[in-house]
Amino acid sequence: MNSLEMVLIPVGTLLVLFMVLSVALSRHNVPSIILRQFWSSRTPQKGFYLILAGRPRGLLSWMRSIVGLHRDVRFEVSTQGVRLTVNSISGLLVDFVAIDHVGSHRCGFSRQPLYILIAILTLLAGVGAFFYGQMNRQRDGAELIIGGVSILIALILFLAYFLSKRMEIAVETGGGRMVGVQFAPGVVEGSMYISKEEIWEVSNILQSLTGPSVAHRSTGS
Repeated sequence: MNSLEMVLIPVGTLLVLFMVLSVALSRHNVPSIILRQFWSSRTPQKGFYLILAGRPRGLLSWMRSIVGLHRDVRFEVSTQGVRLTVNSISGLLVDFVAIDHVGSHRCGFSRQPLYILIAILTLLAGVGAFFYGQMNRQRDGAELIIGGVSILIALILFLAYFLSKRMEIAVETGGGRMVGVQFAPGVVEGSMYISKEEIWEVSNILQSLTGPSVAHRSTGS
């Protein structure tokens, strides 16, 4: 195995892993945004109990925002219902759910366990390659390089897991359709900081609007 192959194998593995993760994480039910505006109150102001606004996350969205082609995502809870508005250069999309059509709501925190799963598998493969190289010293050391790079990739994935924590505020219609947004709980790309207490307050507001018959679901921290 030559030096080029020793580099291409772990790099190719890393690319495949991130492709799998990208596809899996892109299937989330609600848009992920960089939070720019947050306001909530138990007493409605101009008919609103909750307002969240921002732009979609990601490098392409950031680049579009620089040249003025960004998309604005706005999530509102009012006395009439829940409204998700996506305004971009390609058009305007409004998703509205009346309060009496809300089946449940979801407020909480989550991380992506897929990072941990792939990190563990990569770590085991790296450790195995490392010890195999140690036991076969007559070889050219390719196993040691692959093992070391694999362990490094695993550590990066473990770090990605801890940084993948996301907050989510969403409602679900009686038909099972989710309407809401998710965002990072801290300063990511200039995102506003929202505390756990503020999220629980939003949950209480939604609970009071939808009534005791509505199921309340929240993800763990």
